[in-house]
Amino acid sequence: WGIGIFNPDSPVFSDDRNLDTVYINDASVVTSGDYQRYYYVQGVRYHHLVDPVTLMPAGYYRALTVVTVDSGRADLLSTELFLLPYEESRQLAESLEDVEVLWIMPDGEIRVTQGMTKLLRSYGASGQD
Repeated sequence: WGIGIFNPDSPVFSDDRNLDTVYINDASVVTSGDYQRYYYVQGVRYHHLVDPVTLMPAGYYRALTVVTVDSGRADLLSTELFLLPYEESRQLAESLEDVEVLWIMPDGEIRVTQGMTKLLRSYGASGQD
């Protein structure tokens, strides 16, 4: 399967809305992000992923995608990793077996785990393996 990773800065119905494609076989892909479920209060945008320490929306990433076999685990991890600062998020991700992650930073920079590079079109994956 080729699963598009949405560009959080792109309009939903744009032709170039995918930032990349992750190719999987027998795995789940789950993304958490700040770009779909949000509201404005006095001109300030608030999304739904709330940091349990500050009780405010976390601001570490625009989006974070997790690939792993178990969809429930992927869902839990995408939220948990989204709520952690990058170094902690990456350290946790790399400590887990069979978990790959792509982070989209607030400035649009993309960071990935080593194993994720084998799954992404932008790193040469084609889904033909």
